[in-house]
Amino acid sequence: FQADDGIRDQPRSRGLGDVYKRQFVGRGGHVILQDEPKVLRVGIICNTEDRITRLMEIESVSRDQAASRLESRDRSRAHFFKEHFGIDNPDDPHLFNIVINTSQNKIDDCTEIIKAAMKTIST
Repeated sequence: FQADDGIRDQPRSRGLGDVYKRQFVGRGGHVILQDEPKVLRVGIICNTEDRITRLMEIESVSRDQAASRLESRDRSRAHFFKEHFGIDNPDDPHLFNIVINTSQNKIDDCTEIIKAAMKTIST
C-alpha cells in the first residue's frame, strides 16, 4: 500500500498506540500488534492461480517454478509463525481487521478500501 494522499505524513505521536500511521509488512506485524486498538491489520489474499501468474510475471519464471516457489515460501512462512508465535495458520482471518481478496478486487479498489478502513481507526 503506497499512500499518495499524505496519510503517512500527518503529525502523530511517536508512541506505540499511534503506530497505525506506519506500515508493518510481513513477519508477524499483525500478530505482534494485535492488541493495539489503533492498528489496522489488513490481510491480503489471492487465489492460487493468480498468485502463480503474478509470480511468473514478477520473477520471470515458468509456471512450475512459480508454483514450486510459492509452495516453498508458504511452508517457510507457516514454519516461521509456528516457531515464533505458536500460530498454526498465519492467514486466520480472525487475526486481521479486514481481509481483501486481490483476485476479486482491483489494486486501486483495494487501496481505497484500506484508506477508508484507516479512517475508522484514526478517530
